[in-house]
Amino acid sequence: MCERKLPLTMPLLFIYAIVLACSVADGAHLIKASADEVIANSYLIHVKPSTPPSHLREMVHKLHHADTTNPNCTAKVSCVLYKAAYGFTANLSSDILQQVLESNIVDYVEEDHIIYGGTARNTKSWGLDRIDRTEATLDHQFNISCNLSGKGVDVYVLDSGVNYYHDEFSGRVRYAGCDPVDTMFGQKYFGRDCNGHGTHVAGIIAGKTVGVATGATLYSVRVLDCYSRGTVSTIVQGLECVLNKADNRSHRRAIVNLSLFSSKHDRSVEKAI
Repeated sequence: MCERKLPLTMPLLFIYAIVLACSVADGAHLIKASADEVIANSYLIHVKPSTPPSHLREMVHKLHHADTTNPNCTAKVSCVLYKAAYGFTANLSSDILQQVLESNIVDYVEEDHIIYGGTARNTKSWGLDRIDRTEATLDHQFNISCNLSGKGVDVYVLDSGVNYYHDEFSGRVRYAGCDPVDTMFGQKYFGRDCNGHGTHVAGIIAGKTVGVATGATLYSVRVLDCYSRGTVSTIVQGLECVLNKADNRSHRRAIVNLSLFSSKHDRSVEKAI
């Protein structure tokens, strides 16, 4: 057991894939992921909405100062959440997890698990032709008025990143200022695409020849790795980033795009959205 006890006024994690909820004494619930998709020792902790922010910060502070010399008492908080969720994401050893679950301010904890993006495909964009036609037949054209080009709108693409220098975007791609995959796994892509799926999606949204909103500004939020795989934590952190960014640009209209899928009902992501 860990000698340093976390205060009973401690917060909780965020939920993503719901498979099985196990009750721990009279404490919080642990929502477990399937064995083939779970990320070992990685959790999303949700605290009760009535918890003062100072208590959340206290819990995080205690976890930062856990006894790292004891392998059963390790904790590493990766992100504190206030908007997309109320809680934090963290890597926790079994003993620390038990203390978190017993805290009276923790609502529930979810095991982190893998989520997926798609695979980019080369295809002719008949979809644009379909968008601007009310008739059943297509006319092989895409006609849209200038005031509907997306100019003045920010689109946040939560995916595998975006190729900032692709000709389709004409310099309209920006780094949102956060890359949850970099944060969690120590990488340094800063929103750049190393898979292709995110650029494919961004092209459909705002590419100058294959996109719908040819005047929109794109913001890359990389939540999937080079194999088009992410986790509940990276998605929730990405949404937190978007909310913070959009608040600072409240004079602009904003859209969030997530072209992702999971084998399970993702409660945390659903709640964040």
